[in-house]
Amino acid sequence: MGKVGVLVAMMKERSALFPYGLPNKTLSGDDVICRVSGIGKANAAVTAYRMCMEDEVDRVLCIGCACAVDPSLSIGDVLVASRCVYHDVWCGKPNQRGQVQGEPAFYQPDFFKWSDAINSCLIGGVATGDCFIEDMLAAGSISTWYNVRAADMESAAVAQTCFKTGKDFSSIRVISDSPYKQVQTYEMFWVKAKEYFKPIRDLFLWEE
Repeated sequence: MGKVGVLVAMMKERSALFPYGLPNKTLSGDDVICRVSGIGKANAAVTAYRMCMEDEVDRVLCIGCACAVDPSLSIGDVLVASRCVYHDVWCGKPNQRGQVQGEPAFYQPDFFKWSDAINSCLIGGVATGDCFIEDMLAAGSISTWYNVRAADMESAAVAQTCFKTGKDFSSIRVISDSPYKQVQTYEMFWVKAKEYFKPIRDLFLWEE
């Protein structure tokens, strides 16, 4: 047993994830806290640092929505991150694209170490950057260059913070928009957000 810090970027993500209020514990006995960081890498990193150092969590779960850069993903799919990388970082050679100089080429989430529940989820990389991905060309390039299936604005920043503070980290994203499926808009996603986030509630056995 330990303490889990749930980091979301937006209040509406928290409301969709915990529509019945924040649980005190998971059914596995972990204490649960939640912080709303605000959108973007800087907000996410600062909030993750506070969770690691002030709240003294054992692990951080970065949960929220993401854009599909893999055309096979659909709105509402739940993706567990197998790797996290930046798609808006380039420090020049000999660094890899997405690699902050002096840091790992990508960050490996620790989800696999402490939960068997991922067997029921989609798995794939997540790329992070401070921009909304709106066209297929950009999405396809990100998917190919960084070997990822989704893009968001927080995961890699939280992963980097946890890496530097020695805390376990995981990212779980609900696909909220896709440049390949323009008929399903980002605004429409929020109408059914509570339903879309339910598999994550089930994943951690948070009681409703």
